[in-house]
Amino acid sequence: MVISGVAKMPVAARASAAAASLDTFRSVNGMPCLVDQTLRILLHLKRIQELGAMTVDLSPHLEAAIHEKVQSGKYSDANEVVREALDLLEIRDRQTTLREAIDVAEADFVAGKARVWTPDRLEELKREADKEDREGLPISADVIA
Repeated sequence: MVISGVAKMPVAARASAAAASLDTFRSVNGMPCLVDQTLRILLHLKRIQELGAMTVDLSPHLEAAIHEKVQSGKYSDANEVVREALDLLEIRDRQTTLREAIDVAEADFVAGKARVWTPDRLEELKREADKEDREGLPISADVIA
């Protein structure tokens, strides 16, 4: 089965669609900024474009499942089924990361390492972020993931 579709769209259209679906923004002076995310997406899309179409070997069971989904009328073709499946995998991965972060936070809370969120604490974090931005430090993956 050949998986294509995304690689056939112009890079600008793919970047625009991807940027529109982003739900994480970097804040610069209180204004949302998609520069870092957009650049990362453009680089990823360029790699996809360089690779072109992809051939994927599927078990007969998985291939039948894809055909069933298409025949149900919910999906227009196999590419759409695979894209949805990959989107769901990404969601599951983000949920796993979030659960792990919650586990760490709960352990910190139980150990007495939790900090109370107050307006002063928020201002302190803003000052730290502004300082790191002025120094050109990258944004932590914890913030933009």
